[in-house]
Amino acid sequence: MDAMKVSRPRRSRGLLMTLAVVASAVAVGCGSDKPDEGGGGASTSGGSGETASNGSICVSSLVGFAIVPDLLRIWEDTANKNNMEFSSTIASPEGDLKSAQSNVNSCVRKKSKVTVNITTPDATLQAPIKQTTAAGNFFVGQYSGAPVEGGTMSLSPDDPAMSKLLFDWAKENLADKGTKPVVLPLTTSAFPVVVNRIGSFSKLAKDAGWKVLGPQELRPDKVAADATSKTAAALRSNPDVNIILAYTDDVTAGAAPAVRDANKQDQVKVLAWEGLEPTYAEMRAGKSLVAAIAGAPIQIMNDLQVWAVRGMLDGTFKKGSVWRCVGPLITTDNVPPKGEPNKGGSCEEGTEVDDLGAVVNGKTYTADQLTEMAAQQ
Repeated sequence: MDAMKVSRPRRSRGLLMTLAVVASAVAVGCGSDKPDEGGGGASTSGGSGETASNGSICVSSLVGFAIVPDLLRIWEDTANKNNMEFSSTIASPEGDLKSAQSNVNSCVRKKSKVTVNITTPDATLQAPIKQTTAAGNFFVGQYSGAPVEGGTMSLSPDDPAMSKLLFDWAKENLADKGTKPVVLPLTTSAFPVVVNRIGSFSKLAKDAGWKVLGPQELRPDKVAADATSKTAAALRSNPDVNIILAYTDDVTAGAAPAVRDANKQDQVKVLAWEGLEPTYAEMRAGKSLVAAIAGAPIQIMNDLQVWAVRGMLDGTFKKGSVWRCVGPLITTDNVPPKGEPNKGGSCEEGTEVDDLGAVVNGKTYTADQLTEMAAQQ
């Protein structure tokens, strides 16, 4: 697979086709207590209060569902541990590109020491990235597609590695036992991270000779409802489906009712990415249709963020680095207790990624190594 240089962002399939581009009215920009023209959304602030002395971390996210609340939580923890202020804003309406871009611009205008973009493709933010780094500040893209020139850090899940965990589970538990896998992918092509997840699993499945149906497109702001209707229709027209790819918990929650209504609980295995408490609770209770989850690498990303921001502040962080992290495979045998993060995982560091988002020729750090790095002073 050809490597892709950092300076040449990958063109995500259907990157912006389903995003609304109408700006929301007047609302508060990230890190601001004044209205900011064109941006807006739910805004929060916190951090170390009056004792903060290292500037601020300002986070903007295109959406607020799925893993995003956990990402905001660990960024606030990162701010606290680095003696910084914290603020965050979500686009309004969720999925509105222009609103998210305005919120990132607001972070930059407020001279935030670290501006973090979650889920908005970094390729659409090249002007504010250049502006903030030229001012001596830092830009982190998270769950935001391929890295772009000028960014300080690109931090995301290692989607191909997560997909490989799920593929190996399906191979061992279905294909190797004589069941011919028939895969139904549910996707939202506006999000690069989702394209990488579904694309990397589908490639593995097709290479193995499995039947992979055409992906069913879910709207960014209606993923659960669309997952229900699209799954129901697919199960009627393709009764042999036995694997559903659910790229996050909201999709899982939407697909499950359709599977139950079709009375296919025993036949269909839902394979999911990330895993949040609602899904874990159903797994612990024996009610979930999810068979396996490529667990979200929340704890290791938290440790990595704490260490990375400290390095940005003291001048030791390697600018332009790309980090891709993978959590553990979660099944009913090892689902974590309530309130506990997924154990284990690793992150790979490099400077370029391939066309599915995996780091090329990188260096791997284990969960224990990242925890030790975060604890260093």
